Amino acid sequence: MFVAGLLLLSILANLGESSTVTQPPLRVGAFNVRAFGRAKMGKEDIANILAKIVTRYDVMLLQEIRDATGTAINQLLAMVQAINPNYELVISDRLGRSRNYKEQYAYFYRTDRVVIEDTFQYNDDGNDVFEREPFCALVESLSPGNENFAACGIHIKPTDVVQELKELPQVYGNVTKEFATENVMFLGDFNAECSYLDDTELAESPIYKDPNYTWVISSAVDTTTSCATNCAYDRIVITGELLTEALIAKSGIAYKFDRDYNMETDEAYQVSDHYPVEVCLRLPW
Repeated sequence: MFVAGLLLLSILANLGESSTVTQPPLRVGAFNVRAFGRAKMGKEDIANILAKIVTRYDVMLLQEIRDATGTAINQLLAMVQAINPNYELVISDRLGRSRNYKEQYAYFYRTDRVVIEDTFQYNDDGNDVFEREPFCALVESLSPGNENFAACGIHIKPTDVVQELKELPQVYGNVTKEFATENVMFLGDFNAECSYLDDTELAESPIYKDPNYTWVISSAVDTTTSCATNCAYDRIVITGELLTEALIAKSGIAYKFDRDYNMETDEAYQVSDHYPVEVCLRLPW
């Protein structure tokens, strides 16, 4: 009996270890849904595709939210929850220098996989570098280790790419103090390619030169849905020892949703001129 008991305990222990090891990775994405608002959500086929795309991710940054009433984003949340009720969102202030043109960021997240412990709206009133200041969320996994990291969404102004990229290390410093973590993920539409940023300018950017930052989406990745462009506008950049170690090799991609949903190029373009970009993190860290 004693030996049998030890054997049972050993089996249970191994099962516990196995369940930890085989835990699904955390998929994080960023998607610039061009001019997201009530007009786009009023097209049922597009709205359905958007809802399905969101449910691919445990954490999804949505950008270029234009609807000041909040109607469109709440409609999308309801459609997402109809597919999987374990989703909520947090949304930023309306951002932008122009009185007539402002955008918001939103994070959709799966409540059975993560919690968003806090949010932080970066403030650059002192020097006004950003057209749309980064919106950050402290994401904690519900895995046994309760790993956390800061996700900082950014939609960089095309004509100010050099200046805004140069400021991101300053954002990092503020975020680490605000959230007490060194593990930070910058994600979103950086406009860091093609006519907006050449290879020399990118190579000279502090956040690119610093080996502590890993550019998960390289310049070789086309993040646009149009056949007329081949540009890595959308990026994911991570820093912090634990977050870097959690990165699953080759998981940084542009998600070609048109292939999964058998869409023609012009149909995909109606959803957005961008593909989502994504990365997967190993759990537990």
